[in-house]
Amino acid sequence: MSQAELVMTRLGARPAAPALRRTPSDDEIDAFERAIEAPLPGGYRQFLAGYGGYCFRTRVVFPIAEACPWGQLGDIDVFLAVTGDPAFDITEAATRTYVGRVPDETIPIARDPGGNLVLLGVEGMVVGQVFFWDHEYRALAGRMDQLVDDLRAAGADLRRLDSAGIIHAWERRFGDRPVGYGNTYRVAASFDDFLASLRFAS
Repeated sequence: MSQAELVMTRLGARPAAPALRRTPSDDEIDAFERAIEAPLPGGYRQFLAGYGGYCFRTRVVFPIAEACPWGQLGDIDVFLAVTGDPAFDITEAATRTYVGRVPDETIPIARDPGGNLVLLGVEGMVVGQVFFWDHEYRALAGRMDQLVDDLRAAGADLRRLDSAGIIHAWERRFGDRPVGYGNTYRVAASFDDFLASLRFAS
């Protein structure tokens, strides 16, 4: 058995929506890689084919390596899949839903029950690395007015920016991390390390 099979069997993984679960063809995964303009790290490509669209019967968590406003454990609700259902579809998530919201070098591969994401690096210096993405930007909680004031003082035009755009504009000018990483926290150096870290919540 592969590492993925061992981990997913041990944790009682099952299809989140059995009627929609199917194994994508190599051509479909190739099409996804073309859509994101990057190859998938080898271990993840195989995982996507075998376990995209899977969830767990009980709560499964993973450690977050950096200090994070959500605490030091993340949850898995479902792994995204190659499917026609937009609720689970990785192509929809990576090329439409989260474009401009998650770092450009990453793609969403799973989500938690609250809307946070697990991201996988597919380009540049973060290829293969896994991150936790905080959809609420908790590190900036209560500071949006200050971000707007900072940007206006710097002469920025904010008329066409939504909240994520304001945050990215502020990160570009004033942040101490790369743009898009202000609400992104390192989980593992590789997808295999991420899989190995999954465990039942105590």
